Amino acid sequence: MAQLTIALQRLITTAIGVVLIGGCASTPPTSAIRASVVAESVLDCFPAGARETDGTPYFCEASAVVISGDRVLVASDKSLPQGTPLISMQRDGFRLLSNTVEPIKAALPQAARKVEGMTRSPDGGRIFASTAFDRYDPKSPRFDTFNVLLTWPANAPERAQMIAGETREGTMSSLPLRRALEKHLGVAYFKVEGLMALPGNRLIFGVREAGRSYSEFAYRIQLVEAGYTVDAQGRVTLNPGMRTVLDFKPDASLKLLDGIGVSSVEYEPTRNRVYFTTSHETDNKLGAYLWQIDLADLDAGRAPKIVHDAQGNVLHFDNKAEGIAIIDTRHLLIIHDDDRVTGGKHNRQPHQAVYSVVEILD
Repeated sequence: MAQLTIALQRLITTAIGVVLIGGCASTPPTSAIRASVVAESVLDCFPAGARETDGTPYFCEASAVVISGDRVLVASDKSLPQGTPLISMQRDGFRLLSNTVEPIKAALPQAARKVEGMTRSPDGGRIFASTAFDRYDPKSPRFDTFNVLLTWPANAPERAQMIAGETREGTMSSLPLRRALEKHLGVAYFKVEGLMALPGNRLIFGVREAGRSYSEFAYRIQLVEAGYTVDAQGRVTLNPGMRTVLDFKPDASLKLLDGIGVSSVEYEPTRNRVYFTTSHETDNKLGAYLWQIDLADLDAGRAPKIVHDAQGNVLHFDNKAEGIAIIDTRHLLIIHDDDRVTGGKHNRQPHQAVYSVVEILD
């Protein structure tokens, strides 16, 4: 009887332990990457109160970010009062200095509409910028500048060149690239959000939406690769052919909010890691998640890992993350596009964009 009592006690103790471990929501998978938001603030993209000619306020809808030499470049996917979608500023550690904001008025970057991705080459010597490619009229060039891929030497946007350039009725754009993406994706409508340059002259486009039309599409977490070459004069040419390196659907067990698609992607060369964000914008409920995958795993077709916070919960932003820049091996700068939603934790105003600095703990 005594032995039976001891055995029952051990069985009960074990069962309680299993319940406690299995029911602990803050215990992440052993392979989870952990991170912590160590700084958040707002950037003043332009002076408060700026209005368009019809009296409506300008909004800073920050859609991409990249660190280029001693400057931080931020793109807005809507027009800014400075007459350009691109601005640059200095930073002091983790803080973007609003009093140093300057417009980038180089001709080609200034003409691009709806810039949704920026990245730097792994050696830091070249910047790439992409528009959304989500509007096109086969009969007219009126939307052609929504279809643009640019590159320029770091700190020299005035030397920008159009990649896959083609001129239609006096308007230059990257329509050959649009045709290549449409052929690869097999749909008439798609939206590019996020751009990444990898070693070996590889460009990665983040495809957020794809479907029959602007009103009939599915959100995607898809990364499409195109190779490129650089000639002796520094001219960049895309190679023929594309391939999908990631087409991913999160596991239902993560219980993420519905309607998420890729919104930015960037490569960290020292640790050979890829980071990307997925965001949601349903019923004015904005938010985003952060993901990580080693480059070797991406090339091997493995799944990415969602990033958890220090307590083991899935890291979720209450803002719509749309751009990642690498500060150093442990810190990411994430810029948010909250569209025309004001207020919130940081009391964001139309002339401002919220940004976060994330420290990678693993």
